Amino acid sequence: MIQTSCPGLKARGVDPCPPDRLPLEQLPVRDQTLGAVPPETVRAWAEGFQRTYTYYLWAEGAGSDNFLLGGVLGPPAIAESTLYNSEVGFIRRARDLGATLRLEPLRWTRITLVKVPENIRKAAVTHRYKPSDYGWIAMQVGPAKAEAVMADGSSQVLDSMAPGEASPILVFGELRNDPDLGPIWYQGGLFGCRGAEMEAVCRAA
Repeated sequence: MIQTSCPGLKARGVDPCPPDRLPLEQLPVRDQTLGAVPPETVRAWAEGFQRTYTYYLWAEGAGSDNFLLGGVLGPPAIAESTLYNSEVGFIRRARDLGATLRLEPLRWTRITLVKVPENIRKAAVTHRYKPSDYGWIAMQVGPAKAEAVMADGSSQVLDSMAPGEASPILVFGELRNDPDLGPIWYQGGLFGCRGAEMEAVCRAA
């Protein structure tokens, strides 16, 4: 279980607050750094990443774009442009329709810690991300669906992904001890595993 300080978050302008105790979303962890990162550090980073993932799932399900963009899981500009642009789009479209957002999120099957090559870090800088020497490859697979459910029970599909369809991503960041969320993986941006350079990195997962 992870605990959250609601008074602290509200003082930072982040509202609504997650439940006081959330079950930690645990993911299988792989380390492909070949011993460059000590095992205890890998474990700490992995727990921080899983805490961030847990908060992300809660915010998505609660329809809280304020939490996703509030700067607690990553810089607000990067969160809006890249980290959570799709999720925030779904939340706002459903809100504009006067509907409730119903989500079947992508299933994350494992996370793998890798060394981020210099060429990928340089590319991240050009996107105004905050790259890190190490990052997590998150394996995501469908099915997934985002629907706006109207008051009369009808629904509109906003987006979907077929069963078994994969969408792995490389997430930059660092472990940060947030005063209200605890130790989290504070994200600095992400790339999808597309193109020859990224595919070479993501093979490690």
